Amino acid sequence: QHQELLGNDVFTTLVYVQAALEEHCRIVAAEEPKILMHTSDCQDPVGCNEDWHAIWWNGMARFLLD
Repeated sequence: QHQELLGNDVFTTLVYVQAALEEHCRIVAAEEPKILMHTSDCQDPVGCNEDWHAIWWNGMARFLLD
């Protein structure tokens, strides 16, 4: 039904764009953004990075993958 409303060219383009966006979300979800600089009062940068990884995976990454 949508294909009839949009026409073949627009519908096909929409399908390709949707697939590209879904792939991009999976790529972004797979690896959290790196912490480039810790605050001056950070006592444990390694632990902070590990916590960030866990927070990313259990929060935003799951949101992007669902």
